Amino acid sequence: MMLTLLILLPFFGGLAALVVGGLGHNLDRWLSILSLTLALVVLAVVAGEGGNGRWLAEYRAEWAPSLGVQIIFAMDGLSAALLAVSLVLGVISVVVSWNITKYSPLLNAALCWTVATSNGVFLSFDLLVF
Repeated sequence: MMLTLLILLPFFGGLAALVVGGLGHNLDRWLSILSLTLALVVLAVVAGEGGNGRWLAEYRAEWAPSLGVQIIFAMDGLSAALLAVSLVLGVISVVVSWNITKYSPLLNAALCWTVATSNGVFLSFDLLVF
């Protein structure tokens, strides 16, 4: 379940940044940074727990049982490193684009959604989910 948080936190953080963008006070930027940082903390917790030998973490859920289709997310050491790079670069991207004021909520939402989709690519173990 923790692996899905690595995808859902940036996704919903981007959605929140888009919704509250008109409120001012750089709230969209702070929400983007918060969601990406929380995902980085989740990654550190999952990677720090170790694993069952083959994977650091694994998540399976039935998607279409009649067809034998499952959602499978798995994380090994390489994907953990790629996830960390993706999340850190996401935070850096939000900070570097701080002075961009035109369409700022949309920009921060797009940055978070890009990180969420790249995290999904790094975690997907099933070709259909990929």
